[in-house]
Amino acid sequence: MNHDVPVTSQIADFCIEAQRGPLDEAVTHRAVNAFIDTIGVAVAGAHEPVVTALQTSLRLIDGSGGATTLSTGEKVGAHSAAIANATAGHAMDFDDHLSDVNGHPSVVLVPPILALGEELNLPGDQLLRAYVIGHQVMCAVSAALPVRAHWTAGWHATETVGVLGVAAAAGTLLQLTTAELRNALGVAASMAAGSRQNCGFSVKPVHAGMAAGNGILAARLAARESTPIPANSKRPSATSRSSGWTPISAPSRRFWPSAGP
Repeated sequence: MNHDVPVTSQIADFCIEAQRGPLDEAVTHRAVNAFIDTIGVAVAGAHEPVVTALQTSLRLIDGSGGATTLSTGEKVGAHSAAIANATAGHAMDFDDHLSDVNGHPSVVLVPPILALGEELNLPGDQLLRAYVIGHQVMCAVSAALPVRAHWTAGWHATETVGVLGVAAAAGTLLQLTTAELRNALGVAASMAAGSRQNCGFSVKPVHAGMAAGNGILAARLAARESTPIPANSKRPSATSRSSGWTPISAPSRRFWPSAGP
């Protein structure tokens, strides 16, 4: 690790570097399984009451678009589809859980990746790579917190860490530059939320939905906003101290063996 380079910059650099070269066969296999599993649980949870309520609410703020919601088959914007489908995927709490992040990585990553992929008509290999990159970012940030202390402090990493992974994945699909990725991560850090007190209640699956939607929003805002955004994870701030952040290393340049569910 280079202690002189802010962690946000290290993560943005990793996202760019990780787009080069082929994915490891074993990692690809795990990523494919993650997509299959997440789509399955999202279909199963598509008509849970919280998903129906959320879908009704989203209709009030979003029109038609190019991404499909699994609960109704409607075409909406990628942002709304990501929120609805991630919430559905977490509604029954059967989606994959990874101890490295003490949370649910695939349910926050797969729906926004699928939504953007459908909207932008991207090939499957780009979606798998975006998943692996987002997954790696979640693992690195979780290690930096560290995530168990983060949980003890009252935070639900599925949303707080997930939004950063989604911003990285969405930024990859949107082909953001290194500077734009730094900005996307900065915006996403401002959106990190998710109280542990909501666990066990119907708002918990909405944590996954908000991470999925806000990650897309962060990436798209960064693509259109030229003003540099301070690197939130360069040093502890009032917000980062409250969530237990202790900056350490960015993702490794190789894909971790734990990638995937």
